[in-house]
Amino acid sequence: MFTLIKLALALLCFCSTAIIIIDAFKSALWKGLLCFICGFYYIIYALFEFKHESKFWIVLCSLFSGGVAGAMQLLLH
Repeated sequence: MFTLIKLALALLCFCSTAIIIIDAFKSALWKGLLCFICGFYYIIYALFEFKHESKFWIVLCSLFSGGVAGAMQLLLH
């Protein structure tokens, strides 16, 4: 059961992160590359430059669902 929850959270994290990185590449090539390579710039871009009608939920899912899935993996393994 927990494996399915972890998988769902990981897929949610992957999809929401992909949305932000694709938007960064659409904005400028160097922004997309920095988002892909540097996690600190990714957070700055997601919080301040990313524009979307569902920005709050996409950024929230991107930043926290992967962390929750990782914590579940460590604590429940």
